[in-house]
Amino acid sequence: MNDILHSSISEYVVKQSPEIQKKITHLRQIILASSPKLVEEIKYQTAFYTYKGLFCYFSVEAKSGRLYIGFCDGHLLADPKHVLINENTKQIRRLYADLVDNSFIQTLRELLQEALWVKDQLKSRTLQNNKSKKSRIL
Repeated sequence: MNDILHSSISEYVVKQSPEIQKKITHLRQIILASSPKLVEEIKYQTAFYTYKGLFCYFSVEAKSGRLYIGFCDGHLLADPKHVLINENTKQIRRLYADLVDNSFIQTLRELLQEALWVKDQLKSRTLQNNKSKKSRIL
């Protein structure tokens, strides 16, 4: 990651190459439209989306200059189209935005909906586990 500090999403976008700016601007709209519960903010010097914790983010690979969306709980997504890439991380999976066409957008929308569902399931499971721990203690 670069050492540039970004104070806003707009500032983050403007500091990217024109091609990346165009992609991020379009993909931001799709991500935010997927749920009114998503919050867009700068975290770890990049554009992050949170929902019940870290959800997804934009990043540009330093070496290749490729834009990707990192799904923070990507390891839990089914990925039937095999589009998510594991770059030696336990949880995060990358969706590269090399060609942002209708097929890519449809796949992104499907992944976002599944990731939202996963977050809801994780939260429910955590609450259930906490309740059962409390009942054992009492």
